[in-house]
Amino acid sequence: MVTIAASLYLPSHISVIGRRAYYYALGDADAATTKSVVDAIQSLTQEAGKATQAATETATKIVETVVGHSTGIAGEL
Repeated sequence: MVTIAASLYLPSHISVIGRRAYYYALGDADAATTKSVVDAIQSLTQEAGKATQAATETATKIVETVVGHSTGIAGEL
């Protein structure tokens, strides 16, 4: 469940943390600087999305394995 929760909420949290870190470090900036930071955050969010997809696939495989094993055990009883 932790993996699933992390995979669902991780991209948005990374984006929020990136924006806050930028604001705390540099404050309000002009449009050119803001655009480059937005681009960097979008790139980071895309990478987090890929990680989310991989984590979701892994979690799905784990659930299928656990369900498969519990079904096999119940069938043996």
